Formats: sequence, structure tokens, C-alpha cells
Amino acid sequence: MIMKIKILLLFIISALFYSCQKESSNFTIKNELVFNLNYKPLPKYTGIYNDKKTSKEYIYFADPISKKCIKIFDTNALLIDSIILKKALDTLGEIDGISIISLDTILIGSLRTNKIVAINKQGNIWHYLNLNSLVNAIDSNVYVFHYSALSNFNSLNNKLLLNCEWRYNKYDKLNEIEPKTNFEFGKYYSEKSYKAPYFLNISNYFDISPKVELCLNGFYKNISNTADIFVEPCFYKNLNNKIYLFSVYSNKIFEINPVNFKIQKEIEVISNFTKFNQRPIKVQRETYNTFQDSLNYNGKTKASINRLFYDKIKKEFYVIIFQELNDKTVVKTKGYFRPFSVLIYNQDFTQSNEYNFEDSINYEGYRALLTKDGLMIPIKNKDEESKFTFRLFKFNN
Repeated sequence: MIMKIKILLLFIISALFYSCQKESSNFTIKNELVFNLNYKPLPKYTGIYNDKKTSKEYIYFADPISKKCIKIFDTNALLIDSIILKKALDTLGEIDGISIISLDTILIGSLRTNKIVAINKQGNIWHYLNLNSLVNAIDSNVYVFHYSALSNFNSLNNKLLLNCEWRYNKYDKLNEIEPKTNFEFGKYYSEKSYKAPYFLNISNYFDISPKVELCLNGFYKNISNTADIFVEPCFYKNLNNKIYLFSVYSNKIFEINPVNFKIQKEIEVISNFTKFNQRPIKVQRETYNTFQDSLNYNGKTKASINRLFYDKIKKEFYVIIFQELNDKTVVKTKGYFRPFSVLIYNQDFTQSNEYNFEDSINYEGYRALLTKDGLMIPIKNKDEESKFTFRLFKFNN
């Protein structure tokens, strides 16, 4: 009897050991890369670009706020160039978006003033674009244009793709039709925003007269049947000749046709480690004055899709999601260090695997980058101000 129990225990231990080995063999750390910076860039100011002349891949980290520069590295963390942003800042005031096409074609978008400049690697401006004058000619509404939190806002076929934030209607403001009370104006604003276009598409942006198009009207109708409060960064990206868009208020990724800007596919993201239940805030009189507190709490605790990549070599999509937290866990986390997982999909968006980063206190999934060598995820560094350390992961599905 004792012998049978021992054999059974050995069998269970062996099975568990084999299972762990199998899982770890699918998830390995290939390398560790240390980028020598004297700043910690925001996620939207970091990215990857491919140089058409050299066919090489480069990584950039920008700090337009304090250091006022862009540092460009190769995929081995060797510094290639440093570009000063002083002239761009003098013209734009504040910078919201950066998109690198080449070292001599770097597009810089302003914060709130709807201007774009193109600079070269010396930091000199060689092109200027005022979006207000272009959009005023086709629409009676006034918008503020934003840049994707997923970096690099250049679109397909030499087009730019920006997000529209509705601000006001010129006719309503001129004729004093806008509601006067705080709540009534908030309700009016939410209804207008709910129907507004999500994208501004700019064609031939280096021409004297670029063509602009407002498109994907009423996107949030795909998430809610009512005009709620949808406050969030904009998440969209051009991958595999398509545009992908997602929201923190949904567990779906929306595939957008790049020609007519219609939603042609909805991909539901399902995780084994968390549930998606973050919803937009309802416009209600009794809670309107405190909705910002609810937004902040939900942003810190609720599960959401946060990053999307496409591996051209392996023909796979990588989706990074923040997992839901409780109040006690929130206290232990700081900034972007919170539980997350990486979901792997084939090019048809059939899920093949999900990897849970249990040691999330030491990883920043929100700052992840995908290079030809694999997925790079930054880790905590004792000397964070001068060094930015990434671990390069390999997923063997």
C-alpha cells in the first residue's frame, strides 16, 4: 500500500514538473538590453521605426518636456543619434505626438493647437501644417486632434491618421444655444461627442493643399447604446495593412478598413486571468460632479486592453491587457507596474496562447515594444533616471 502511494506521488510530481517545464519552454528571456538615458520617457513618446534606406530597425525614446530631445538606438541598445526638439517646441508650444518616417522626416504634432511640423535630424523645421484652416473649410464643428497612445501616427499610403475630440459647434456658440448649467452642458457635450467622427485622415500632407477627411462617425455607438462619458487616451495602430482600434471600455479590438474607414471586423479578447467589466460613466445629475473620481478609480483597477503588436516574421498578433485589481493590490502597485498578460493570436486573430506575468511588480507591460528580435518589456531599475532596461522575450507557441 505504501509503495503504491509513493508511486502515485512520484507520478503526480513528475506530471507537475513536466507541465512546468512545458510552460516555461514556451516563454523564455532571450536577452537584456540597457538603454542609457537621462530621462524616463512616456509610453507614447517611444516607438519603433524601420529605415527604408538601410532596411534596419531602430528604437526611439523622446522627452519633449524636460530634456527636449529624441534619442535613437539600434536594436542592440547602441545610441545612433540624438535630435534636439527646441525649434519644434518654439513653434508648437507643447508636443503631443511624434512619428518618425526617417531621420530627416520626423513629424511632430502639437498639444491642443492642431499644428504639425516636419523636422530633420538637425532639428530644423522644413514643413508646417495648420489643421484648423483645413478642417474649418469642411465642417462647422471645432475639434482638438490627438495622437495615438501607441506611438507613430503615420497612416497607410502616405496618410496621417489623428483622433478627433469634439469641442464645440460654431453655430451653437455664436447663437448662444449651448446649455448654461454644468450638468446640462455635460449632457449636451456627451451627445455631440457620441456622434462625432473618431478620425481625421490627412492625404498628401506634404502638398500645398492637403486633403482632409473626417471619418468613422459615432464610433462609441459600437460600445454603448447611450451617450455616456468616454474619457480615455486614443488607441489605434496600422498593422498588417489594416487599422486596429480599441477602447478601455470594451474587450473588443475593431478592425478598420483603411480605404472607407468602416468597421469590418470585431475581435473579442477573452482572458483566462481576468474579466473585462470597465464601462463608461453614465451622465447622471446626482453623480455628475464626482464622475472624475470614478474615472480615476476605474483606470487604476479595471481590466483593459493596453497594447497591440504584429510580428511580421511569425505572422502573429500580441495583445497586452491590464488585469483587474482590488483595493489592496492597487496600494502595492505604482504607475504602470501592475498585473498583465500577453495574448498571442495568429494573423486571422485566432487565439493560440496567453502568458500571465505574475511578477508584474517588476515589469511595465504598458511600455512594451516589439522588434524583429521579439517582445521587449521594461523592468524596474535601481538607476531609473539614467538607464532604461528591457528584457527581450521569446514566445514559442
